[in-house]
Amino acid sequence: MHLINIRHSLFIAFFVLSLFSPLSYAAIGVTDFKFGQVEGIAINSKGHLFVSDSKECVIYKLVPTYWHNVWMRTVFAGDYGSCGVQIDGKGRAARFKRPQKMAIDSADNLYLIDDELSHTIVKITPSADATALSFIDMDYDSRPFDFFSAIAVDHSDFLYIADGQIIRRVNLMSNEMNRFAGDPDCRDYQEGMRNKVCFSGANSDTRPLETTFIRAMTFDDNNELYLSLGNGARVISKISSSGFVSTYSGKPFTPGKNDADAKLSKLSDPEGLFYSNHTLYIADAKSPSDDLSIQGSTIRSVQTEMSLMRTIAGSNTDVGYKDSTLNDSLFGAYLGDLVVSLTDQIFVTDISNNNIRVIDSAKNEVSTLKGFAIP
Repeated sequence: MHLINIRHSLFIAFFVLSLFSPLSYAAIGVTDFKFGQVEGIAINSKGHLFVSDSKECVIYKLVPTYWHNVWMRTVFAGDYGSCGVQIDGKGRAARFKRPQKMAIDSADNLYLIDDELSHTIVKITPSADATALSFIDMDYDSRPFDFFSAIAVDHSDFLYIADGQIIRRVNLMSNEMNRFAGDPDCRDYQEGMRNKVCFSGANSDTRPLETTFIRAMTFDDNNELYLSLGNGARVISKISSSGFVSTYSGKPFTPGKNDADAKLSKLSDPEGLFYSNHTLYIADAKSPSDDLSIQGSTIRSVQTEMSLMRTIAGSNTDVGYKDSTLNDSLFGAYLGDLVVSLTDQIFVTDISNNNIRVIDSAKNEVSTLKGFAIP
């Protein structure tokens, strides 16, 4: 209670000072947020952001203030630099090995991949109680975990974990886990019923093996699952309610940046993926190919009702760091997760520039997330 009052008083003081003094943001303590290494991002029902820092091994909570585009950042769980092992605990008493991707359920519980190779999922309640989950394998095949690359929660609060070339589903009431989609033994990307499909790259004489990773997952209003498949396939796949997996956007193994009907468009290297208000938002990073026309990183979207792909911000040909108008902005070569607020602002982890970029279409601007960092 006292800490909350102190934070509120500090903010009021800074706000009043700014009204009567010709001071810049920096002069009163408002700066771009710094991170050890920014990783995942998630947003709860109140519009609060959660950001994982894999170098400092903490989860930050960011809350908007009354001041336009100014946020207040606190450590939600973990302690600065206390890395290497996961330990259950509350708030700063919790410890993480390497916090990465995150997802949030309907009760605002946070689910964290704590190091993709350690196969640890940590549940963090809204009151910051962090507990590692244990799962009961209902497939009884004793198949070991591969690596956890993405995580999502559906509208019925089932947890989904991308594990190598398969997707596992967890009943959070019983912690029972089963294989939801993907055939771990196949080698070539293909469509079909979810238990028979292959999300991996191709292995053929004309196209060498390109490992495809499930980079992100998100659910639409009908509880249908979208997958971002980067590196090899470079497409967005969709798993329908009937269990059929199809290519929703992009042409498999054909990188590009063209805007068109979703099925005719091309993606360079899709990373983050988030569904909001009948729109699928995509962080489409720099292509690893030598094609100079697709060496930029962009934020793109598909209006699902019309199935039309468009580029929102960034450059098709260049990477860098530039806050500007939507068309003039630049992002780093490696992008991560993204989320969308209730006011349609897009927040994306710019891995290369190690910050959070804010895309505001209504204001035609891209900026860097800034505010006050409370120790």
